[in-house]
Amino acid sequence: MRFYVASALFLLSLSSSLMASESREPEVKYLIEEGLVRYAIHGEGKLQEGVVWHVEGEATRCFDRFGQEEAYHVTLTESLDGIPGYHPQKRLMSKWEDGTRFMVDFEKERIVKQHLAKHRNDYDKEKMHFIGQQMVGNVICDMWESRYEKRCFYKEVPIFRSYDFLGFHYVEEATEASFSPEKKEITACLKLPDFPVIRSFALYNDPLHLGEKNTKGLVTEKLKSRFESFLLHQKEGKETERKREELLKKELAMPIFQEQKSFLNHLLEVLERTRMCLVQAEGTVEANACLSRLHQFEVQKLGGRKRQTISDWQREKESVLEHFDRSIEQLRAKMPCVRRAKSLTDLAMCIQQ
Repeated sequence: MRFYVASALFLLSLSSSLMASESREPEVKYLIEEGLVRYAIHGEGKLQEGVVWHVEGEATRCFDRFGQEEAYHVTLTESLDGIPGYHPQKRLMSKWEDGTRFMVDFEKERIVKQHLAKHRNDYDKEKMHFIGQQMVGNVICDMWESRYEKRCFYKEVPIFRSYDFLGFHYVEEATEASFSPEKKEITACLKLPDFPVIRSFALYNDPLHLGEKNTKGLVTEKLKSRFESFLLHQKEGKETERKREELLKKELAMPIFQEQKSFLNHLLEVLERTRMCLVQAEGTVEANACLSRLHQFEVQKLGGRKRQTISDWQREKESVLEHFDRSIEQLRAKMPCVRRAKSLTDLAMCIQQ
């Protein structure tokens, strides 16, 4: 009899625990049902002597169902003081939905799909301390701080983030936040583009890591990746930090240096071919066709630029060719210095001559 009573109690206990687990709310990321936050992004840091890196951009975070469905869009533009040929731009989007992450590659027009064990927040408050509340944009948020970064949250939604890391400063700051946006805004923000989807088993901690192994990636991508890695493997000591800074700047600068040397050689070739094309042009339509090839090169290498057009080739021919002659002569004079350059600092000095 005692056995049957014990068995009945065990089954009752098991049944109760199962009912409790079934009725338990799914784990949520944010403490608010939906929202749309727009951010401004800026950052800077000295890559080498005379060469300062800058980034400007904007981002949008939108979510529904307490963060069970979320998207993050970002557009970035970088530049380097002293290196006018460096002006890359990048557009990225990541989306999380019920344990699946979608990373959009707009350059290759594809979506990389990953299944995640858990949709985690990408921060650890245990390593930070609360310093008070602060108004950011139109939201009062809770500010947390560690040695290298600050983060501000409203009901766990990221409102502000900044970090100072080995001579680099980066800020992502909300300019506007709405936690009762129109449904159509959320729907549009969460919608993925109509690209083919491929599966991936690689692990990424941040949407900017997409394409990280590409040496032509933005400094911002590599910097954020190295910062996250640094937080996991911090080593104390000024000597260690100086060594880290030296290695990081070398890693960031070398691909840009190699790309810019190649760019300047290519630019000279494009200018010479464009001039030759213009000399042979017999009318305005042909002359503008010559300039269109140069414009395509400038857009690809220097970012969006206003297209220059010729309205009357016969009237403008002499002045246009003189302009090309001066540009080609100036660049040719710099090329011996460019070929001898061993660093971005050397290259910047060559360009400024």
